[in-house]
Amino acid sequence: MHPPVSIVITTYNRAAFLGTAIASILQQTHQDFELLIWDDGSTDGSFELAQTYARRDRRVRVIHTENRGRVAALKAAIAQTTGTYVGWVDSDDWLAPTALEKTIAVLDADSSAGMVYTDYVDVDEQGQTLQLGHRCHMPYSKDRLLVEFMTFHFRLLRRSLYEQVGGIDGSLDFVEDYDLCLRLSEITQIRRVREPLYYYRIHGGNASHLLDLEQTLRSRVVIERALQRRGMAQTHDLEVALPTGRFTLRRKPTLSALRTPPAAPSEQRFLNLRRSLVPLLAAFPVVAGMGTVAQAQIAPAADGTNTIVTPAGNRFDIGGGTLSSDRANLFHSFEQFGLNPGQI
Repeated sequence: MHPPVSIVITTYNRAAFLGTAIASILQQTHQDFELLIWDDGSTDGSFELAQTYARRDRRVRVIHTENRGRVAALKAAIAQTTGTYVGWVDSDDWLAPTALEKTIAVLDADSSAGMVYTDYVDVDEQGQTLQLGHRCHMPYSKDRLLVEFMTFHFRLLRRSLYEQVGGIDGSLDFVEDYDLCLRLSEITQIRRVREPLYYYRIHGGNASHLLDLEQTLRSRVVIERALQRRGMAQTHDLEVALPTGRFTLRRKPTLSALRTPPAAPSEQRFLNLRRSLVPLLAAFPVVAGMGTVAQAQIAPAADGTNTIVTPAGNRFDIGGGTLSSDRANLFHSFEQFGLNPGQI
């Protein structure tokens, strides 16, 4: 017998989309769940719409309150549910029919996993498919999660671990899910279903599109908190490129590196060129021709430069390195650096 499952939808004036979200949950192939719809003070008929579903299906419960904000509403709604597993769906999005079945199966089969997430599809305001979500191209790793939020949608969690890390931080509007995933990654294994089972609607009212800069700045806060928890704040620097919102984590130079004498002028010109190339190599995937798999071999030299190369699928993340004494140049050194024809 499967553990009980709770799904939450919070909504505020989303009557135009809410019915699709609710129907997608009621049409799941896994039918044993409770659905809590939390109406956060809507004035557009969302509450009345939700009530029509509750009258027809005993698994649906509706709570209506005065407006308190999206994150506070989500935190309060989860607290009102009882399932061993818990997940939530935004009121303007929807689930594929097998989303619960396939995520529940992962948690049932793997007791070491505390959270499972799926790939997702971007759709337009009318619900027409646009493309596979860009985060689906990012392989999961606990360390990579520090700079790239790939555990986006749909997520199903063990309630016991959700409570162990303190649940949702109500002060982190727009990045509360990123913060929660970072904290969960530090105490449990996270699994992925490599299938798009969530439909993410892009429209003019998306919070992530309205407040891109604010979301980036708040993401920096939660990453810095994670660095503190992981004991990395003293050894790494976090950089963010605006307006793209791309984060980079760099190892701080050691004392010996700071004492390295400056390079000769001819060597300096070469290092300046290499310094300009390394961020590009680190930022872009190493990709092969259409339909082939990248086989590039990049290996750091064991010469004290402390270059770190981390393979991640068809991408190679290059970090570490050593700063010159004037901190003007970052040195990387490679024993092997090869790209196959057609690769970037």
